Amino acid sequence: MRSLRLADTIYSKRVRLETAELLPKLYGFASYSATNPNSFNGQKKEFGGQYYLGAMLQVPISDLFSGTFRRRQAKAEHRIKQLELAE
Repeated sequence: MRSLRLADTIYSKRVRLETAELLPKLYGFASYSATNPNSFNGQKKEFGGQYYLGAMLQVPISDLFSGTFRRRQAKAEHRIKQLELAE
């Protein structure tokens, strides 16, 4: 009985994982660079710095159909485990 509950939990997490694969992902990054002599004013012997910020959005367009199939398959396996647990 305990193993069936554990299997049900695992399969429900798999459904959530497959659903998350279909959602867009947003990545961000930042960097700081310092140079001596100053790269903006080479005459002065002091530190100068620059900031870099960026973002990337990843949207799964071409993988949509196979991802939907994997999600449906995971839902079906989860439903099978739920029915086994109900027996």
